Amino acid sequence: MRHLLRSLLNRGSFAVSALIAVVVLAPVSLAQSTVPLRYKWKEGQVLRYRITNETVSESESSGPQAPSKFSRTDVTVTRMTVQSVAADGTATIAGVLESNKSEAGAASGNDHRGSADPAASKSQESMTAVREAMLNEQVILIVRSDGSIKQLKGLEHIKDVMRRTISEPPLEMRSTFEEMLSEDALKEWMGTYTITFPSQEVKFGESWTQLSRMLLPTVGTISKDKTMTFKGLVERAGVRVAKVDFGETISHESAAKDQSGVLPDDANVSLLDGSGSGEIWFDSERGQLLKQVNRSAMSMKITWGKDEKITQRTESVQTVELIDEPSAAPAASPQTK
Repeated sequence: MRHLLRSLLNRGSFAVSALIAVVVLAPVSLAQSTVPLRYKWKEGQVLRYRITNETVSESESSGPQAPSKFSRTDVTVTRMTVQSVAADGTATIAGVLESNKSEAGAASGNDHRGSADPAASKSQESMTAVREAMLNEQVILIVRSDGSIKQLKGLEHIKDVMRRTISEPPLEMRSTFEEMLSEDALKEWMGTYTITFPSQEVKFGESWTQLSRMLLPTVGTISKDKTMTFKGLVERAGVRVAKVDFGETISHESAAKDQSGVLPDDANVSLLDGSGSGEIWFDSERGQLLKQVNRSAMSMKITWGKDEKITQRTESVQTVELIDEPSAAPAASPQTK
């Protein structure tokens, strides 16, 4: 059951996340006392981003299994092509996964594939196979000017690819699989990693908030209450860059009993703690994202039966960087906590 919790908590590692992680970010105008945070996509524009997901999980259980640590690093390259831009700034964008590289192993620093936990290793191998099958597959996103997602297209084809790739999913997890990849669930999930901007122009030091939810059948709903602050225009590597910092608190609602999936009937899933932080840098003149860093950490516990329990702490860092334009790259971000 330990590997199941790890897999559910790291649902974002599906290749679909690599296709959508970079599009809900907006450029800002330059040299103004207030700035509009709005998309400035251009028809025909092609942007390539490298997305690095680094995750470390530590688990303990009341059973005979010893405490375990597991690390995983996924590096993907995504190509974003702007197909059209409406008069109100809404853009239709095609996302394609160009490449994927994964490394998984002991968090002690051993760089190898696999894990001391055979079940966890099998789960990770399945996700790697899904990503490889997703190479060059396309997802269409329709993005409003404030950064919110209006519509996702191409999901049925993506789900077909995943169905062919994942061998013999447990019967009790099939409905979970379908629900996790529904359009509504994916749009909710995207909000946990991205920012929707306010309708009015913002000034230096101004903050706004955003509440987003990620549905994880069996685990429940993970909510992120995010506070963003515009830090102004800063000089980075000779380029004027707009910077936004954010922090977030993470909360949890248990799944309904009919959504408990493979867990025992008397199981209870609870969040012990959760928080996150990050930074965003934009090239203000060209209206392009240069870099985004998302950090999060949370601890969860499953209890069932008589004094049976599993606790797991997961820490992750997601870094999104514009590539093929080295002159636009900002200075390195602060050390990850």
